[in-house]
Amino acid sequence: MFKKIKTHFLTKLIIFSLCLFVQQTVFARQIVPTLQYLSDLVDQFDFAAIYSYEYERYDDTNTGTRTNKVDTFFTDNINDDLTLVAKVPYKWSSDDILGRRSSVDDITFYFKDEFYKKYGWQLSIMPNFSVPTGAWQRGIGAGRVTYGAIFAVSKDIGKFLNLEVDIDYLHNENKRDQRIDLGRYYFIPTFHVTDRLDTFIVAHTEDDKDKSYIHPAIYLAGGFNYDLTKHVSIAPSIEFGFNKPEKDVTFYCGLVWKH
Repeated sequence: MFKKIKTHFLTKLIIFSLCLFVQQTVFARQIVPTLQYLSDLVDQFDFAAIYSYEYERYDDTNTGTRTNKVDTFFTDNINDDLTLVAKVPYKWSSDDILGRRSSVDDITFYFKDEFYKKYGWQLSIMPNFSVPTGAWQRGIGAGRVTYGAIFAVSKDIGKFLNLEVDIDYLHNENKRDQRIDLGRYYFIPTFHVTDRLDTFIVAHTEDDKDKSYIHPAIYLAGGFNYDLTKHVSIAPSIEFGFNKPEKDVTFYCGLVWKH
């Protein structure tokens, strides 16, 4: 946390110092506006990084896949209703079939529109698409452009509870002989414990990408979000699967920077 804050201030300090220097040159009129734009850009985006570790068994033995992943999110609030998000994931995993492998996963862009916010209700739609930046030959990424949409409804119940339902559709065009049309469904109650602490439960089901699994996977997760400072928060959680297609257990640890 402190390293990220330190990096932020060092970036601002370097840009400010460069501005003072170039003001003494004949190119100041052209360069200073450019440096000021870069300085404003540092303050424009919110950043989030979520580390996850998941373990999936093939059978009742200890043989399985161990996957580590870091999802980095860059968020830009265009206005009160429209938000642009870019997700840049990096994954490394190992198993007895493909061995050890690592790569940038497919990068996803989201466009969130909160089109209704009244009487404690919030309705939003988030169309999205992914570009094939992953190494699909090694089991990371789809190998093709995918697209989908997320529809979310949430309602504040008093001061201490928020209920949210998400419906997620993904057209999973791919080169890996996976299922094309995927649905995901989430129910998320969030409890506002204090001004700095929220706890949450996530129950969700989703279609498995593996065509051999007919029944959707079922998950239950829980965790909390704690504001360390005005700009920095952490969000650890743990998720369990309850039927055959699922990952047995997944640990998450999120770090969020808000400007």
